[in-house]
Amino acid sequence: MKPCLVAGSPGRRISALFVAIACGLALLACAAQRDRDSIRQGLLVSGLRQQAFVDVWGVPARTWTMTGEDRTEAGWGGTAGFFFRGKTVYDVWDYPSRGVTLVFGRGVLATWKTDKTTSELRSKD
Repeated sequence: MKPCLVAGSPGRRISALFVAIACGLALLACAAQRDRDSIRQGLLVSGLRQQAFVDVWGVPARTWTMTGEDRTEAGWGGTAGFFFRGKTVYDVWDYPSRGVTLVFGRGVLATWKTDKTTSELRSKD
């Protein structure tokens, strides 16, 4: 007898898969909304997604890339390990009308530069 993750008929397994996918999409949508809310409140924190800035502030006035220093990274992700050696590429987005320059690594906010306070960055809409 073969072990299966979800007992029952194939129809039940498909239903369970559908429910799991729906729950995953709902969690992703909640995280995206939380990112947009943080940006609207002027709260910049590492890990905010690039797309959230586009959704709230629009496209940046200028963009460019920069390369970081050499680095080595290794880790374990469940059933497989990974190893990276090289230079990381960062996306830099400039919003001069807001007085903010953002630096993204792998699609999420890594760091930023601004002289503005949270209340000054808060969206006026």
